[in-house]
Amino acid sequence: NFSKTSFNYNLVEWNLSRDRASLPKIGYHISESKTMIDIIGEISNSVFGSFLIQKDGLISFKIRDTTKDIIRYVPVSDQTSAPVQNYISSEYANSLRVGYQKAFSTGKSTHERFDSKEEELFNKYRVDNEKTVETIISNKADVLVYGNSLYQEYAGIFPTFTISTKSDYLGLEIEDLIEVEVYILTDGSYGTVVLEVLGVDADLNANTVTITGRFVRYGGTYTNKKLIKFIQA
Repeated sequence: NFSKTSFNYNLVEWNLSRDRASLPKIGYHISESKTMIDIIGEISNSVFGSFLIQKDGLISFKIRDTTKDIIRYVPVSDQTSAPVQNYISSEYANSLRVGYQKAFSTGKSTHERFDSKEEELFNKYRVDNEKTVETIISNKADVLVYGNSLYQEYAGIFPTFTISTKSDYLGLEIEDLIEVEVYILTDGSYGTVVLEVLGVDADLNANTVTITGRFVRYGGTYTNKKLIKFIQA
């Protein structure tokens, strides 16, 4: 039982998340024993939220926002090896089905389907895959906004980058936005990507930090790019 003070909580982030006007209306009914983590998970899944324990021990709740300010810029000079780019095919979907207005007496929900890119993505990847997301959103208007945002963010396959850096990036938190130099362009300049931080792992013996980040957007408009390659000594 933690009192809601700045000693226990990141109150700035918590209050920003609470006061967002665009949050969908949700409804929750508990008729049987549930773990707190399950309840938090259902709420988080319905509002684009993440319940987090920060590195400083503070409890935080973040609403995912890929338009917020970039926290850090990671130049090539701060990277200790070449960036690694992965495409996780298991995350692919070209249509989305979202449940809402859950009847807690029966556990059944109404569903809305989102598929505006279904044919385009099938033609590109030659795979049909529909994902279902269950929420506790309580009305159709909000689920249409939520579902469309989720679909635009996740329909398709998006690269994940692994970046090895110096230890002074250890302070990054999950869902922070960073801009990273990962491409070398034909004129010798560097191209960047904006990433949403998914993980930060430290090797204190090597004094390095490995950042895993999901692609959000390119840092600039350019073509003829290739991943930076480090010349091994």
